[in-house]
Amino acid sequence: MQFSISSVKWQQLPNELFAGLMSATMMLLIAVSLSTLICGSHLSAYLAQFIATALVSSIIAAVVYAFASSFPNIGIASQDTPALLTALIAAALYGQSYTSQTQYFSTVYIAMLLISFVGGVFLLILGRLKLGNSVRFIPYPVIGGFLAGMGWLIFLGIWPVLLGKSLTWQSLSSLGEFQSLVHWVPALGVGFCLLFFQRRYQHPLVVPLLTLFFLSLFFLIYGLLKMKGVSLENLHLFLGPFPKTEPIWPWFQWTALSQTNWSLILKSSGSILLICVLAPIAILVNSASFEVLSQQEVDFDRELKVGGISGVLGPFLGGGAFAYTSVVVSFLNHTLGSRHRIINILAAMLCFGVLWMGSSFLNSIPRFLAPAILFFIAFEFMIDWLYKPWFNLSKKDYAIIMIIFITIISSQLLYGIILGLVISLVKFAWEYSRIDPIDGLYYGQTLSSHVLRNQQESRVLELEGLSVCLVRLHGYLFFGNAYRAFKKVEEVTLSSEKNSKIQYLIFDFSAVDGVDSSCRSVISNFLRKAKFKNIQILTVGLFHREVLDAEKELQGSGFEEKMAYAEVNEALEWCEQQLLELSFGHDYISAEDISELKKDLTLSQEDYDHLRSYWQGPRVLNVNEVLIQQDDQDRDIYFLSRGSLSVVLEGQDSRVILTHVHAGSILGELAYYTGETRSTSIVALTACEVYGLSFENFNRLEQDYPKIALRLHHYIVEQLTESIKYSNQIVHSLLHHR
Repeated sequence: MQFSISSVKWQQLPNELFAGLMSATMMLLIAVSLSTLICGSHLSAYLAQFIATALVSSIIAAVVYAFASSFPNIGIASQDTPALLTALIAAALYGQSYTSQTQYFSTVYIAMLLISFVGGVFLLILGRLKLGNSVRFIPYPVIGGFLAGMGWLIFLGIWPVLLGKSLTWQSLSSLGEFQSLVHWVPALGVGFCLLFFQRRYQHPLVVPLLTLFFLSLFFLIYGLLKMKGVSLENLHLFLGPFPKTEPIWPWFQWTALSQTNWSLILKSSGSILLICVLAPIAILVNSASFEVLSQQEVDFDRELKVGGISGVLGPFLGGGAFAYTSVVVSFLNHTLGSRHRIINILAAMLCFGVLWMGSSFLNSIPRFLAPAILFFIAFEFMIDWLYKPWFNLSKKDYAIIMIIFITIISSQLLYGIILGLVISLVKFAWEYSRIDPIDGLYYGQTLSSHVLRNQQESRVLELEGLSVCLVRLHGYLFFGNAYRAFKKVEEVTLSSEKNSKIQYLIFDFSAVDGVDSSCRSVISNFLRKAKFKNIQILTVGLFHREVLDAEKELQGSGFEEKMAYAEVNEALEWCEQQLLELSFGHDYISAEDISELKKDLTLSQEDYDHLRSYWQGPRVLNVNEVLIQQDDQDRDIYFLSRGSLSVVLEGQDSRVILTHVHAGSILGELAYYTGETRSTSIVALTACEVYGLSFENFNRLEQDYPKIALRLHHYIVEQLTESIKYSNQIVHSLLHHR
């Protein structure tokens, strides 16, 4: 993405400057708030360095996003998820054996850098592999439970900053002391006000404008009290105190490497690696939310890579507090009318100015401000993910949220995430097992192959229709739903007295996405019972699938490769041929002499002799010999008296067998009536005998014996109707397998 300041119109520049100022203000407030959360009461002496690190991370991310993001006005800020993980690590590491306070600080600081670096590398990998949408498969209740738990942990993490100690049952009594009241009442009150007005008006300007109002009110009251001579220094109403020194630059972290307790870092590796799951979710959810607001298309893979670059660069350029897309800042930019990439450059320059002014600037920030914003964020999380889901989600999904939430607040964040994923997987497996994988169950009476049969064969197959049963399967088969499916097939086909005539059972796996290895025992048990009943099992789409997972898992279940077919029509045709051989003998070959026309047309012997004199043949065709060539101009009609033919549609690089025709069929009648070229080719499938009626002979028959010709026309139309019926079956089959 190219960045050009020349594309900014001068009349838009004041609006962009104001938006950049507001964006930088929000970046600063968020950096101070999250740094305060990380420091707590144990690292308060290093708050300036954490704030500087967070600002440098925001500056780096703002510049990277300005040049590379798919959004021109995307908002950037240090993120609460990495900050909370760092705060949790800091709390877990407190009280360990350290040689000095500096070693404790260095260990926490390096953990923060690792969170940024590891998360950035993982984001780059996901973006490079184009897996931007893959993290969306994490169940929604798991995300909700995590965010609800994170809101509660943020809420608890504020109190050590306000009281100097954690909020416990024992410390509740200290809340009424004046020294505590002057800190937590303003912070909690401002947090509630931000929450109330933001919920009521839902405007991005509400939070920054209210923040400026409360800051002005604070300084007004503070100034009035100072004018009256009230001593306020002992109340510690401002951050710090920080030394009034040079500009703050967080370059010292390289020296911290030798002072870090790496064994404790290793113990925290679970929390550090957790960012690999949480950072992609946060970036994608934030980007998707902004996409809806701005109505701009987002490239999720690109956003992952951009976030990864800023995360990796941060630790090497003085940053390290993971910064990426912020929904609040992005909404603010869009609402203020910013539409250009220059806004992030302006915000980065303003944040750089804060760093240049040095740590003395931080002494002027009221202590209540950062906890107030953290209270606001914590309340937002818990309302959105504890209160609202009660009305919007099913009770099962809400129960998962509550289980994760309770686990997080009672043990660890990582345990809550793992437990939520396990519960969601079990819930998914249970609910998916209730979906019937049987897409349909059909008998030969209602479903037949696409082969055109003569009347004698059709009567036999109609009588034997219950001998063939087709079972269509779909979806993913595993032990739960496979057991129910094959038990249902067993009850219908093996146990039922009504279906005791079944001889051939066809399983269609064409629409099966995959098969779990646990299905083997279920299927093997079914095949054993089917063999005991002398039922022949055929499969479709099993040994011809491009994805061989199903084949590998089911190959050991007892299915025979010789009885596997690529299409349902082939399996049905084989079953029908077996039934015909059982009825007419094993040496049965489809045959019907042309003399059968005498009976079909109800002709006298004399009329039949007249008709027969116009037919030519019989003509003998060998296997693969062409009777009719596609696109030929002839209009002759043929009668198949013995063998089978294939109707073939030929393309430029392929040929498709549409159907087979057996003895007793009339062929080529469509070209005779329409006068168009042949639409398909007809090729001998077996050795065949055919009789031909040329277009000229048919015309002479109409002139010499019009009554005989009329009866022949009626017979051909009946055959054509049967052909259309079978064509409709083909279309229905194709639509079913789309």
